Amino acid sequence: KRMYIPKLHRVTDLKNLDTKPYDLKIVWWEEEQQLSLKNCLNQYPQPKQILIIIGPEGGLSEKEIQHLKEENCHSVSVGDTILRVENAGFLVIGNILYHYEP
Repeated sequence: KRMYIPKLHRVTDLKNLDTKPYDLKIVWWEEEQQLSLKNCLNQYPQPKQILIIIGPEGGLSEKEIQHLKEENCHSVSVGDTILRVENAGFLVIGNILYHYEP
């Protein structure tokens, strides 16, 4: 009964990533200590389009995170648990759906 299906993009180089169409841009980074996913979502009550960036096995570098922050991406943490790449997307999307669903 979903009105829309999330769009998945192929693996891409961060330099080729077009972030302009998105209201909220989130990069999930295991080194983030200050901003939780929940607090980030609370700052955006009704985003139309959300970009979620999940790094590869081994994580993103600080240089890559800095590049994404320059593109107005929010580096967020979802706790101390480090997940496999193939599971991380489901967790982030599930948390976002839970947060915004009435």
